[in-house]
Amino acid sequence: MLQNLKALSAIVVAAVGLTIPGTEASAAVIASYDFNATPSPRAASRDTEPNSVAGSFVTAGGGTISSGSNSAIQTYASITSQDANAAITNNDYFGFTVTPTVDYRMDLTNLTFESLTRFNSGTGTDVGFFVRSSVDAFASDIASFSQSAGIANASVQRDVQLTAAAFQGLTTATEFRIYFYETVSSTESSDAFRVDNVVLNGTVAAVPEPASLGIAMIGGLALLARRR
Repeated sequence: MLQNLKALSAIVVAAVGLTIPGTEASAAVIASYDFNATPSPRAASRDTEPNSVAGSFVTAGGGTISSGSNSAIQTYASITSQDANAAITNNDYFGFTVTPTVDYRMDLTNLTFESLTRFNSGTGTDVGFFVRSSVDAFASDIASFSQSAGIANASVQRDVQLTAAAFQGLTTATEFRIYFYETVSSTESSDAFRVDNVVLNGTVAAVPEPASLGIAMIGGLALLARRR
């Protein structure tokens, strides 16, 4: 009897894990922002994922989208926040929101972007920045970085991993924010902190219906009956 129960448990678990038609997922770019002039508008996502919607990129705390050949999201040296707590209080951030279609879920992989500090003065701007999300109501950092004027005018690729359980199976709108603050103030008003080529990767798949799961379990029971 115990052996039969163990066999039943193993088969039911395997059956639930079977691929159910319509739920297959493949890697996708869920959101992509290059801030180029075409196609318009600059703040729109360039992704082609059909089962989710990526909203326009948001600038807060004085951020703007630069024009010309070096299109990017940027904030000038007028940043008032001098530490992470102040950045949160002052809403100094860039961000965007992604929403899966009804009855679909998002399993996220990573968020990538390029960061750059630009300066025309002799000192430049040292910047700290960190990523948070609405998954925990922006309560904790997913990743944090710093970029000094010593590497000004050079883009640095950033990779924020999102493989934790909190970023899997998302069925509602999820917002990401890149908060920023100055660690060393600039002496030139045209100095800037920029973010470019923001990409959110993951998969989007249909949420299995309870009836489909039931069919999979029945299939498992049928397999057990055949074994007997």
